[in-house]
Amino acid sequence: MNATSVTEGFLETKPLETKPRITIDIPYRSNDGASGVIQASPIETVDLWEESLYTRAWCLQENLLSRRLLLFTNTEVLWQCQSSPMRRPDTAHVEYIADKPQLGFSPFWRIPASISSTVPPDSRSGSDTELEQAKYTIWRNIVQNYSRRNLTVLSDRLPAIGGVAPRFKDSWGDKYCAGIWKRQFIASLTWRRKSNVQRYWPPLTEYRGPSWSWASIEGPIEFDSRLDQGNMRGLGAKLISVEIVLLRNEIPLGEV
Repeated sequence: MNATSVTEGFLETKPLETKPRITIDIPYRSNDGASGVIQASPIETVDLWEESLYTRAWCLQENLLSRRLLLFTNTEVLWQCQSSPMRRPDTAHVEYIADKPQLGFSPFWRIPASISSTVPPDSRSGSDTELEQAKYTIWRNIVQNYSRRNLTVLSDRLPAIGGVAPRFKDSWGDKYCAGIWKRQFIASLTWRRKSNVQRYWPPLTEYRGPSWSWASIEGPIEFDSRLDQGNMRGLGAKLISVEIVLLRNEIPLGEV
């Protein structure tokens, strides 16, 4: 979890604690007369989003696309797979922030199997429309998660998420336009730089992507959840056309 690059390993010697762990000795006596001491200590709270693994952009698609994962944290080893997004040893000495896998902002969240369900391109009614919107919400959450992570090579903004996009492309049959899906194009233009992040990102000196795409800037972004495709269509918004030119044809979901 602490490796900041592929050149670092995941096994390391733990540093000596700077302050002693707080413990309380509780004496007890059992029914048969035997006595002893139970040692209690506070639960340790862990925020995995602060671990190096969750700050690296390339690691997101490795996390989401791997069938099975072993997470070597500073306190214990965790197991993840599609049917068991978060399994841990039978202990209670550690508490994880946002540990509910069903939450889109949880570090244990997995791409749901329902993403493979297809939606007819011209469908606009009933459950099909709801399913399409649900998939868009999933993609939006992935992008928001991804954009908060760091890249060593800034031009990797699109390639480092290009492995996840085919999961949606195959099920949607939609056109992928530099991080935005054509059928959800207008609603996807509601992205903005995340408002509660107190950091300044200087203007880019090199081209990263078209100005209408979130990939064109550095730093975390967010979408306006109040505006979905249905709302935008109700406002009379309409996509006339959109075209992109691939930098490399052999990488269809990479740089443009």
